[in-house]
Amino acid sequence: MGGLLPAQFWWGSVFLMTAPLAVAVFLAGMVLRPRHAGEEWASVDHFGGVLSVVAIVLLIVTIQRMPALSPSWSPTP
Repeated sequence: MGGLLPAQFWWGSVFLMTAPLAVAVFLAGMVLRPRHAGEEWASVDHFGGVLSVVAIVLLIVTIQRMPALSPSWSPTP
Protein backbone atom coordinates (compact mmCIF):
# COMPACT_ATOMS: atom_id res chain seq x y z
CA MET A 1 0.00 0.00 0.00
CA GLY A 2 2.82 2.40 0.88
CA GLY A 3 4.48 1.87 -2.50
CA LEU A 4 1.27 1.90 -4.49
CA LEU A 5 0.06 5.29 -3.31
CA PRO A 6 3.17 7.32 -4.26
CA ALA A 7 3.17 5.65 -7.67
CA GLN A 8 -0.36 6.93 -8.37
CA PHE A 9 -0.49 10.10 -6.22
CA TRP A 10 1.94 12.43 -4.43
CA TRP A 11 4.19 11.11 -1.63
CA GLY A 12 2.10 12.77 1.11
CA SER A 13 -0.80 10.44 0.33
CA VAL A 14 0.94 7.77 2.43
CA PHE A 15 0.44 9.95 5.51
CA LEU A 16 -3.14 10.82 4.57
CA MET A 17 -3.96 7.11 4.48
CA THR A 18 -3.69 6.96 8.28
CA ALA A 19 -5.71 10.14 8.93
CA PRO A 20 -9.15 8.43 9.10
CA LEU A 21 -7.75 5.86 11.52
CA ALA A 22 -6.29 8.60 13.73
CA VAL A 23 -9.61 10.46 13.80
CA ALA A 24 -11.50 7.26 14.66
CA VAL A 25 -9.11 6.42 17.50
CA PHE A 26 -9.31 9.98 18.84
CA LEU A 27 -13.10 9.95 18.83
CA ALA A 28 -13.24 6.49 20.41
CA GLY A 29 -10.91 7.68 23.12
CA MET A 30 -13.09 10.70 23.83
CA VAL A 31 -16.19 8.50 24.12
CA LEU A 32 -14.81 5.39 25.83
CA ARG A 33 -12.29 6.69 28.33
CA PRO A 34 -13.46 7.37 31.87
CA ARG A 35 -14.08 11.00 32.77
CA HIS A 36 -12.29 10.86 36.11
CA ALA A 37 -9.57 8.25 36.26
CA GLY A 38 -7.66 8.53 39.51
CA GLU A 39 -9.31 11.16 41.68
CA GLU A 40 -6.38 11.77 44.01
CA TRP A 41 -3.75 14.27 42.96
CA ALA A 42 -0.16 13.12 43.06
CA SER A 43 2.72 15.53 43.09
CA VAL A 44 4.83 15.87 39.97
CA ASP A 45 8.17 14.07 40.02
CA HIS A 46 10.40 16.95 38.92
CA PHE A 47 13.61 15.10 39.76
CA GLY A 48 12.56 12.13 37.62
CA GLY A 49 11.66 14.43 34.73
CA VAL A 50 15.01 16.22 34.83
CA LEU A 51 16.81 12.89 35.13
CA SER A 52 14.95 11.56 32.07
CA VAL A 53 15.85 14.62 29.99
CA VAL A 54 19.51 14.38 31.02
CA ALA A 55 19.59 10.66 30.16
CA ILE A 56 18.09 11.23 26.71
CA VAL A 57 20.48 14.11 25.96
CA LEU A 58 23.46 11.99 27.03
CA LEU A 59 22.25 9.12 24.84
CA ILE A 60 21.90 11.40 21.80
CA VAL A 61 25.31 13.02 22.36
CA THR A 62 26.92 9.59 22.79
CA ILE A 63 25.39 8.29 19.57
CA GLN A 64 26.54 11.40 17.70
CA ARG A 65 30.13 11.14 18.99
CA MET A 66 30.58 7.38 18.58
CA PRO A 67 32.10 7.58 15.07
CA ALA A 68 34.88 9.83 16.41
CA LEU A 69 35.55 7.56 19.38
CA SER A 70 35.49 4.21 17.61
CA PRO A 71 36.35 3.75 13.93
CA SER A 72 34.12 0.67 13.72
CA TRP A 73 31.08 2.96 14.27
CA SER A 74 31.95 5.12 11.25
CA PRO A 75 29.62 4.86 8.27
CA THR A 76 31.11 2.92 5.39
CA PRO A 77 31.29 4.76 2.05
